[in-house]
Amino acid sequence: DVPGVEEIAPDDQVNRLLRDAEVLASQEQTEAAALIAWSAVEAILRRRARTDAPEIERQSSARVLKHLYGLGRIQPEIFETLSQLMEFRNAFSHGFVPRIGPPDLKAVITDIQRLRDAA
Repeated sequence: DVPGVEEIAPDDQVNRLLRDAEVLASQEQTEAAALIAWSAVEAILRRRARTDAPEIERQSSARVLKHLYGLGRIQPEIFETLSQLMEFRNAFSHGFVPRIGPPDLKAVITDIQRLRDAA
């Protein structure tokens, strides 16, 4: 469930999450890196939704991602990268074996940074 009243993570927390994801990825802690990277993505997406589509800010992260993509606020290649990250993260975070391999986390983090900087 998406929290109903908490504030969206500020920029300094998002930046720290991305740094932590980079460290975890370099240590080949793929699942942990994907989970932390996805937390940064959610904050970025929700902040963008607050501006572009406030009615979906508290919806599922998949819905926010798809809606912002539909509005043209996310580039197709970044949308694909984030969709793969989300699928991988969703599987293992809910106790399943992912049917897809882990994405290239270095590339994913670079795309997340591009998305953050374009906001």
